[in-house]
Amino acid sequence: MDGAGADTVLNFSTAPKIINLGTGTSFNVSSYNGYQKFTNSNFFIIPESIGNFSIADTQMGGGSANTTSITLPISKSYNAQNGVLTCSAQLNLSFYVRYSSGSGGSFSKSASVTCRAYLVY
Repeated sequence: MDGAGADTVLNFSTAPKIINLGTGTSFNVSSYNGYQKFTNSNFFIIPESIGNFSIADTQMGGGSANTTSITLPISKSYNAQNGVLTCSAQLNLSFYVRYSSGSGGSFSKSASVTCRAYLVY
């Protein structure tokens, strides 16, 4: 205790800044001081929204679908020379369809994903 009632645990003057860069696939951060020293580790990407795709009942012939895998790879790359971050993400869905006739088959669908980017420095 410092006698005033609380210990100083976190120095807020040196706490990292978190900047919401918005949504998209390319972000220019060259207006931030020290951008030349930023690396991929200074950015984090969050999936924001998923594009449309559908599996119509007519495609399944009145059968049923079981998901076999779902992946959401996210990639990011930062160019320290020009201060541009690029990112991309895509939802991949694989499933097996069993038709009402008893036969079946494997199918895949993909959808683009809008990314929200944050800068931490």
